[in-house]
Amino acid sequence: MEKHILKLINDKDYDKALEALESREEKENDFQRQFRLFIQGFLTNDLNILQKALSITLPKLNHIYLPEMALGADEMKMLLYYWKKEGRLLQNTNVIKNCMEYTDLYYADEEKAKLFSYELDIMKQIMMDEKDQFLYRYFSMKRDALFHQYHFHHDALSFEIANNSMPLHTYLYNKRIERNMTQEEISENICSVVTYSRIESGKQEMNSNSIKQLFHKLNLEYGYVLCDDHWQIDDVL
Repeated sequence: MEKHILKLINDKDYDKALEALESREEKENDFQRQFRLFIQGFLTNDLNILQKALSITLPKLNHIYLPEMALGADEMKMLLYYWKKEGRLLQNTNVIKNCMEYTDLYYADEEKAKLFSYELDIMKQIMMDEKDQFLYRYFSMKRDALFHQYHFHHDALSFEIANNSMPLHTYLYNKRIERNMTQEEISENICSVVTYSRIESGKQEMNSNSIKQLFHKLNLEYGYVLCDDHWQIDDVL
């Protein structure tokens, strides 16, 4: 059932995924209940449900000190997602650096490569100083070496990528709302509010210069987000 639900999510059929999740009838153990709640929180974008899911195996969720924890790889993926949605990971680089160091120490190579990919994606969204940039390059090379050595697929986080393959206008809308910006604020000195409104609703195309300006205002990296012909940043499983 879990694989079926994840396939529906990877196919972006979120309504059917939610239906399948709600129709589960088998008796659940703690890990199955955690999976159900986490996916439900993901599909409904409900931080409280995500917190409830993680609390099943991490009762002291709000007082986690990573060096003292024994986290499974799936728990780490869920925790990263929760912390990112909560905003903790984007406030400074210290939390994500601690996560990467923990990943490097405690996980097998395949899980390490997958987690590095997500952690680096998050780190790239935070303002980095020179030391942070060095650390970013170090873990990037380490991840790439693991992918090359073991022939892992770069779509290992397909759940995340599928969730973030979306039209540009939808992506811009989501990011504007996340940053509590109005259409007036984001369009200022770039285009008229009316033009931006049409762009965000998918009724008007943008030239590359306007895209770069909008991404700069949203503190997003233009070259990174435009890779592979789809929009991929946030969210994980």
